[in-house]
Amino acid sequence: MQRLFTHQSIFNKEWEKLDLSNWDLRFLEKYLLQNPKSGKVIYKTNGIRKLNWIVKANDKKVDIKVFYLDIEKFEITFLLFVISKHNDSSLNQSMRKEVKNLVLHLKRLLKEKTRF
Repeated sequence: MQRLFTHQSIFNKEWEKLDLSNWDLRFLEKYLLQNPKSGKVIYKTNGIRKLNWIVKANDKKVDIKVFYLDIEKFEITFLLFVISKHNDSSLNQSMRKEVKNLVLHLKRLLKEKTRF
């Protein structure tokens, strides 16, 4: 199985804020490569998944939620954002609408690229 992983800038910023390493990120990517459908699909987001993940950072366990979009047809996984489990991890209605629009935009871009 093959996948291109792309990280949104907000994902990278939050990953660093949580003091997580590149090794942790590679481990997450390897897991998602083998289990792209493991996260629970979030209602009304057009396919975004939420994965509960535990990482050991600075000798502590860090519970995080990883939000991603896997588009199997194009073999691409978008790592959208990550938050600490201790933060409010639910998406309210306006956030879902924004995320859904982002997903539609990404899918449209991918379809346009493959036409050529």
